[in-house]
Amino acid sequence: MPSDLATVLSIVRDAAQRPADPGRLDQVDPRLFEAVAPVVDRWCRTWFDLTIDGTDHVPRGPALIVGNHNSGISFVEALGMGANAWVEGWGHMDEAPWHALAHDAIVDMPALGPFLIRAGAIRASHAMADAAFEAGRKILVFPGGNLEAFRSYTDRHRVTFGPHRGYARLALRHQVPIVPQVNHGGHRGLLVLRDNQDLARWSGAKRLL
Repeated sequence: MPSDLATVLSIVRDAAQRPADPGRLDQVDPRLFEAVAPVVDRWCRTWFDLTIDGTDHVPRGPALIVGNHNSGISFVEALGMGANAWVEGWGHMDEAPWHALAHDAIVDMPALGPFLIRAGAIRASHAMADAAFEAGRKILVFPGGNLEAFRSYTDRHRVTFGPHRGYARLALRHQVPIVPQVNHGGHRGLLVLRDNQDLARWSGAKRLL
């Protein structure tokens, strides 16, 4: 990790400001991981008490890592896992970068989009997933999306993927193993009373947004 704070900030600024293409696999910047991963790893373990177990079950070579999504848009669990994988060297990340399938709204955002793309995010599409597997990469996907991230607090112990099954078809097509990644505890920091899908439909917000 660069010891000079100015150097770290310069790397982060460059990653956020320089245009990046979520439709390519060669956008990952190892300098960004080296500068930021130790900080994110320490922050997640200290402030959020993040613990990670079972990393020895991640196979070598291409694989589809399927996780559940908690606590709204914070995504601390995914960031913490990625940072720890780099710092601890597990999951054979040193052989080839991992990629996370990300929604268009995320990768197309100013600053945040380019930053995440340089950290391994790619546009969520079967074409990009096909290319990543053909390149021998691992892919991280959260099929539940917002449906799961904003599930009610009473369902915090339940994995909720809804009707999304594309990840299974993707793994079967490429004959790659599915590695389950279970996140738990994120809802302690986000109290969702109910998802209000009925209100969204009644008010027209679901159609407009």
